[in-house]
Amino acid sequence: MSLLEVEHLEVRFKSRNGGLLAVRDVSFALEKGRTLALVGESGSGKSVTAMSILQLLGENGEITGGEIRFQDGEGQVTLNHLPVKKMQGIRGNKISVIFQEPMTALNPVLTVKRQLTEPFIIHQGKSKKDAEGDALRILESVHIPNPKRVLNGYPHQLSGGMRQRVMIAMALACQPKILIADELTTALDVTVQAQILRLIKELQEKNGTSVLFITHDLGVVNEIADEVAVAYAGTIVERAKKCDIFRGKFSHPYTQGLLRSLPSASKRGKALESIQGSVPRLHDLPKGCKFAPRCPYKTERCVEEEPPLFEVKKGQFVRCFYPNKGERNGRKNADTT
Repeated sequence: MSLLEVEHLEVRFKSRNGGLLAVRDVSFALEKGRTLALVGESGSGKSVTAMSILQLLGENGEITGGEIRFQDGEGQVTLNHLPVKKMQGIRGNKISVIFQEPMTALNPVLTVKRQLTEPFIIHQGKSKKDAEGDALRILESVHIPNPKRVLNGYPHQLSGGMRQRVMIAMALACQPKILIADELTTALDVTVQAQILRLIKELQEKNGTSVLFITHDLGVVNEIADEVAVAYAGTIVERAKKCDIFRGKFSHPYTQGLLRSLPSASKRGKALESIQGSVPRLHDLPKGCKFAPRCPYKTERCVEEEPPLFEVKKGQFVRCFYPNKGERNGRKNADTT
């Protein structure tokens, strides 16, 4: 049984244009001790999906369909049906999140000590003195040099990489079963990025934590993920093991476009490929396949009819009528001759 199961999730936001369907028919599972990467461009619904798990959508957001099931120690619970008080016992304790921007996620007027001791005091009922000792140990576990100085400092006194480490320490304070990392490596230089990824893998192996890793960078996905779910225009267009995403016979054209845009040594000196167009607006989604306006392989059927998720091989699902990369590329070449 999976630790976390998201099934046919649907999320709407109230707006001037009425209710906007931001996430639709999103399904995936997260296994114990594994890392699932949720990938896609900005506006594809990645962060909204993640925040739905912890009921952190804000006043204008609402889960209008589907279920989010979490395997708690006492049995399976449906998170989207839990009352707020019970959800507070889950957040930060059993499921933690590292928010996208640590400078805004950390309170600038409170010391690191004040913010880092909070999870121990609230969720574990520890005294202030014991919580301070635990906070110091958790900072040491994320390899922060001079942790005593950092503990008594303020967020603005730390570098971006150090703030990320503090956020990781805060998220892992209560040894949660699931860690949600929202664009964890954005705005970090490649050296710090590599250190943070190594740290996450090290702590995951030590604690057996499951990780939902949200990113737009497939290069990072190749480093850390076990499974991958590719999101586009609010839904999942492909879900598979990492090896099938990067080297498999089948693929969604959007995933293929993302992979082609990755820099590599073989492309040195050449212009990188890009996916033409942009993600459609939620209030103006195309009729058929949501990727069709940008897809070089589209047919009339794609324009008129939205494909379901096809299981193209065991464990790999693709939302496309033409999932075979070789056949798809051959048809395109034939059409242009």
